[in-house]
Amino acid sequence: MQSRYVFVSDETNIHFNLALEKYLIEEFDPKSTILFLWRNSPVVVIGRYQNPWEECRLSAMEDNNVVLARRCSGGGAVYQDLGNICFTIISPADESDKARNFKAVVEALDMMGIKAQVSGRNDVVVDGRKVSGSAFQTTKGRFCHHGTMLVSTDLSCLPNYLTPNKRKLESHGVRSVASRVANLVEFSPNATTEMFASCMEKAFENEFCGSANENATEKCPVEHIGLEKTKAWPSLRQSFEMFSSRDWNLGKSPTFTDRFSGRFELGCVTFYLVVKKGVVSEASVSSDTLVSGGVERLEQEIVGLPYDAVRINEKANAVSDPFVSGALALLYSLMVQDSQ
Repeated sequence: MQSRYVFVSDETNIHFNLALEKYLIEEFDPKSTILFLWRNSPVVVIGRYQNPWEECRLSAMEDNNVVLARRCSGGGAVYQDLGNICFTIISPADESDKARNFKAVVEALDMMGIKAQVSGRNDVVVDGRKVSGSAFQTTKGRFCHHGTMLVSTDLSCLPNYLTPNKRKLESHGVRSVASRVANLVEFSPNATTEMFASCMEKAFENEFCGSANENATEKCPVEHIGLEKTKAWPSLRQSFEMFSSRDWNLGKSPTFTDRFSGRFELGCVTFYLVVKKGVVSEASVSSDTLVSGGVERLEQEIVGLPYDAVRINEKANAVSDPFVSGALALLYSLMVQDSQ
């Protein structure tokens, strides 16, 4: 008989939780069906093929200690905090059934006194408002249905971190589509993430473990997992390091171009930048400066820099050439302004 499990993360670190999800998909019992429940401290999670410079206000996120994370599955950018709970249902790919998964989610909400329905391919709505979105992934014979459930998330943060600026970016990345969203507390004031977790465990057990049948005796074991597992599971530690890395979160972005223009004491400067894997791969600068050779030196200094305002400012402070230093400081200020 196929095994069923419920795992609950004791950590709110998004990078650990993504690593744990990856471990459960790729390395745990391949014949099992799993419910994984987890919450994250404030974070913007982007889809695998998205460009964070398009989707996020990175400067505002840094100012408010909001983490950036890139998941393995596709889909759009979402903001999460401790008022949101994530659920992941993992099963053998040849036995996966999205409808069955969504049925468990709707049943869990029904246990909370909230009448919900599935909308489109991946949303759960209440009174026409989205409370849950999902993304899907198939790998190594396993199907992963990853979803979020808004319970009491600070929705005022969404435009602060997710509303993209009207920038002159050209990219092949996937752009997010804004949706009308709502928290469960708007429909049931006493709703909590703990309540949803408990109901989801019960609904999963009913749907997948057979406990809806009065003669069934099988129960789904529930295991809480924390950071200590990175010692016992080396591959979990490796994935944790990957998801935490700049290369994964920014370097996996699609190639795009950006343009900035401004003025400092040595002239007007326009920067045309091509960014590949989170690094400036090409730089073309136009300027009315009278400094001989300054533009060429500036272009050389920019190429190879991480596309990151802080790192560019560090470079501005490290070079002795007045024109290059001043122009880089100008680029830093323009990037910060553009991300606000």
